[in-house]
Amino acid sequence: MKSHELKVWPTQFAALLAGTKTHEWRRNDRDFAVGDELILEEYDPAGDDMERYTGRKLWAIVTWLTEGFGVPAGWCCMSVRIEREKTGDTSNG
Repeated sequence: MKSHELKVWPTQFAALLAGTKTHEWRRNDRDFAVGDELILEEYDPAGDDMERYTGRKLWAIVTWLTEGFGVPAGWCCMSVRIEREKTGDTSNG
């Protein structure tokens, strides 16, 4: 099992948190696998600086991985189960 830190934009983060989005579509440049932990960090691309993290995080487990079957080469769609969340600003660690 590996752990991967990934940026997630606010709209997608909110949908993951609400449970209406249960997947992540990513370039498979990290050799994702079922059982891997995803640390999904909310990232605001409209922030004032280039690295605008909100401090909110979700921890998820990859429960299914789809490659091929119409998914472009080098990409994957991962079904995820949210395990826990953290909210707050990044200044508190």
